Order: sequence, then structure tokens, then C-alpha cells
Amino acid sequence: MLEKERWSWAEAVFGICLGIMAYMYREDQFWASCGLMAGAGLLFLFDLRKYKGRKLRRLGLCVLTFGVLLACVFGVDRWDASNYQSAEWKEYQEFNQFRSRLLDYGFPDYDSNQEIYEELGISRDAYELYRSWNFNDTEKFNTDVMKKLVDLKQKRPLTGKTVTAFLKRYPSDLLKMPMFYVFAVFVLVWLIRGRKDIFSVLSVLAEWMMLMAVYFYLYYQGRYMVNRVDVGLWFSACLVMLWIISAGKLRHMDAKMSVVLCIVCVAAGQFLMYRDWRIMTSTIPEARVSQRAVLETLGTDKEHTYLAKSGMLSEIVCYGPFDRMPENLLDNVYWFGGWECRTPGYTQEMEAHGITNPYRDVINNDSIYLVDDNIDLTLKYIRQYYDSSAQAVFIKTIGNVDVYQIRSK
Repeated sequence: MLEKERWSWAEAVFGICLGIMAYMYREDQFWASCGLMAGAGLLFLFDLRKYKGRKLRRLGLCVLTFGVLLACVFGVDRWDASNYQSAEWKEYQEFNQFRSRLLDYGFPDYDSNQEIYEELGISRDAYELYRSWNFNDTEKFNTDVMKKLVDLKQKRPLTGKTVTAFLKRYPSDLLKMPMFYVFAVFVLVWLIRGRKDIFSVLSVLAEWMMLMAVYFYLYYQGRYMVNRVDVGLWFSACLVMLWIISAGKLRHMDAKMSVVLCIVCVAAGQFLMYRDWRIMTSTIPEARVSQRAVLETLGTDKEHTYLAKSGMLSEIVCYGPFDRMPENLLDNVYWFGGWECRTPGYTQEMEAHGITNPYRDVINNDSIYLVDDNIDLTLKYIRQYYDSSAQAVFIKTIGNVDVYQIRSK
């Protein structure tokens, strides 16, 4: 649209809607991708020199398009925030902020901070449970405790040594990133077919520098080398290389090549994300059949409420995007952790089943069954904090999961 020096409402609205959707899907990734797409914008600005008297018109179209996008993004953000103003949601958002800092970025080392952990009432068994996403003990692992653990974490100092340590790692770490090789192919195509004047070279170098800056930020924040983050970043960089390869002009042959490369990039990204978006299982057809049978068996037993350890049961494995999940299937199944844990709606549903603290309320409750792949660790935890005489009673095996009840002598 910008290259043709005309305003197309259809193209503009479609692009803006696509950008808004990306922001709503994952806002942090959206801003990182915007930064990495700057290489294409840089070449566009360089090329404005060719248009003489039309420079301002083209620049105005660019500013207008992206200005509208940013205004819409800001509006969507404010509208979304307005829906979470209740005390319950504010409490959850505070909790979730600390949960993310611990579960996504790592707990402080237990051995190095054992005395402080013990002061907070967290044993090694509790530490192992919490950091494996089974953290939903509303009494022992509350927001105050989480905040103290976050404060305990040592941030990397932003010094020359930190930068040097990153630069020593980064070149070799590139070889561990599968999507880097896709990007390398795009660079090779640019070297063979692309425009290589000073401005194109500067745009490619700027893209490399932006990639390095983003990865340094991830390294500094402790979110370094996470595949589900990496794939989106490299995909953005590949799109910039497509733009530079075509020099901003989709000529007949370049258009075909760009479409083919884009399809290859998307396919490669999906393949490399396969284990992530299928919950790390490589036998999807078998897992889907077996796990669906387990989930539907539990879901139809409405006489009991099932508490499952994190990662043991997943509707994502059982049902694909085109599969119809039975209505109300999971209204009697809850987990000991997960991002949705402690949201107001989730908490209310659990309370309706008589559960406010899963680790405590599972004891001597005939209506609650426990689905557990490490019952010994769970039992140790319950004995330490809630009932020293607690025993695990095996009830049955359903598919590949074992079901228990917790009884007190």
C-alpha cells in the first residue's frame, strides 16, 4: 500500500486488525516483533530519497497507518484493563505478576537460601512441588510469600561484565536455535539475489543489531533461549529479510520467491514449535486417543471432584482445533497449578465443590479424588503441613493415570 502511494481502506483495515490481534494474543511478543520489524521500516525511510517531491506524502501514509495501529492498540489495552477493576481481579493480577516471575523465570536456589526458605515455611519438598507448577496452596504459598521470594532473586547487574558474558555466549547459542538456520537461508538468498547497496546493507546490519539487543534483554531478564519465544522473533526477522530481498518492490519473480520463502518460514516455525503447542508429546494420535478416554471418564463421573497434578491431564492434547469437546466436560476437574489458577472464576468454581485449599481439603473428603504421578512427594507435603498421619489410598487406574484418596488415621 505504501509503495503504491495510495490509500487502500481494505489493506489498511486488514493490516491494523492483524496487528491488534497479535497484540491481544501476546503483548510482550508484539512489541518485540515490532522492534525486529524495524529493519523493513529503515529501508523504507532510506528509499524515500528516490521520490523527491513525494517524500512527505509517502512518509505521511506511513505515519498515519502506524499511528492508527498504535492508537487502536492503546485503546484495546485500556478497554481490556477496564474489565479487571474488581478487587478480586486486582488481587489475582498481583498474584500472577509474582507467579510469572517465579514460574517463568525460576525460583531462587534452595540450597543457597535454605535458611530464608525455612523462615517462609517452605521445605525442600514444598519447593519441588511449587516449582513444578503444583503451587496452589492458598495458605502456604500466598502473595506475600511469593513477593519475598521474588525479592530474594538476584538480578543480573547491568554492567560491562554482563554484556561481555552475553557476547561470549551469544554466537555459539545461535547454533542451538533451530529457527536461526531458517533466517540464515534468507540471508543467503539476499546475498545471492537481493539488492546490496549501502542502504540495504545498513538495514540488514540493523536487523542483526536489533536481534542481538532483544536477546541481550532476554538474557538480562532470565528468559533466554526459550523456544516458544525464539520462534516468533526469528519469524519477524525473516519477514524483514523478505522485504529487503525484494528491495520493497514485489517484482514478478521476487513476489513468487517471497511467497515461497514465507510459506517455508511459517511451516518451519510450526514444525519447530510442535512439541510446545502439543504439550511436549511426540505421539499425538496415540496420546489424543488415550488421554481423551481418560479425560472423558473423569469428566462423566460427576459424583466426584478430581484434583490433578499439573501437566497430567490436558484438553489441549485430547482435542484439536476442529474437535468438539463435550459440554461441561471439565467442570469437576481442577489442577494444583497453572496460569488460570486463582482467577476469580476458577476460585469460585472450586469453592462450589468445597475446595479452597486443594492440599488441605483433599484430606478425608469422600467426594474428592487425587490424580497424581508422584504421590509420595504429595503425601510428604500433606504430612508436613496439614496431617502427619495422612495416608494415600489407591482407588483405581484409568488409562495411564492413578487415582487416590487421602485418608487420615
